[in-house]
Amino acid sequence: MNFNHLEYFIMTAHDLNFTKAAAHLHVTQQTLSASIASLEQELSVQLFIRSSPLELTLAGRRFLEYAEKTSENLLLLKQSFSYASDNPLGELRVGISHSRAMTFLPDVINNFKTRFPNIYFDISEAHSLNKRLLDNELDIGINSFSSHNSLIEYIPFADERVALVMSQNLMNKYSLTENMIQNALDTENPADLVNLPIITGYKDGGARTSSESFFSKCRFSPVSTIHAEDFSICYALAIRDTGAYFMSMPLLNFLMPAHLHKDLLSFPLPSAYDAHIEFAYSKRNPQKPIIDIFLEESKHIYFGNTANDSLVKKMNITG
Repeated sequence: MNFNHLEYFIMTAHDLNFTKAAAHLHVTQQTLSASIASLEQELSVQLFIRSSPLELTLAGRRFLEYAEKTSENLLLLKQSFSYASDNPLGELRVGISHSRAMTFLPDVINNFKTRFPNIYFDISEAHSLNKRLLDNELDIGINSFSSHNSLIEYIPFADERVALVMSQNLMNKYSLTENMIQNALDTENPADLVNLPIITGYKDGGARTSSESFFSKCRFSPVSTIHAEDFSICYALAIRDTGAYFMSMPLLNFLMPAHLHKDLLSFPLPSAYDAHIEFAYSKRNPQKPIIDIFLEESKHIYFGNTANDSLVKKMNITG
């Protein structure tokens, strides 16, 4: 028995199909079948019932538990020695919203790759993060999590102030002043906003969660006529006087200098509605050493961005 036997068995146990498993492993079906047969002969048990789809026997289910633990320990062993070297190898699969990734992730990865050039990054959109972390499809999830799972470690990262963003033309259209809007938010009494069209964004995003909490607390139902998962569409609509949009202040700070839309105004929600951003990873993930380094690098970039700090002060935004 060798580690290839274990890898082949685990993949076949998950796919329950020789053809699919062979494709995932980049081997021929004949090679895979021979490996499984060799393993069964060595163990003197039948691991699969050859039906369509395949079915694990009782011995197969038991062996899968040990095979997965052994595979995880082998990966941990390899990575522990890799991280102890000057140039570790590995892969980090990160799930993060497109908007949040824009604010700090490029700088984090750039700095990280300078230190660890052989770490491969796979960045994907932040949907179903808890499930994907548990299914070992991701190493790190970065988001404002609405629910927690006991098998996942959640590390507080940052509290982001959320603001209602709209154009001056939209304010004029609905006879709103800056004082009226800010007062409506500060006093949690948005009656003056009753006719204001609200653009709703990414359903799992921190800004949307914060805005929904605010309206729920106020027992207020805003006029919502447009929904878009992509923040750039929501932002573009706000610029074009189509509606008002809730977004995180770090993202707004990032976008404003690039676009310089002078008539786009922002009104922060009270700090009680800040979006709580967390780093999350499966407690069974063997990559914790490199995840810890990535977290520290992210904190350094995020909180060390003096350009953002000065812009916050310039815009009179606290938090």
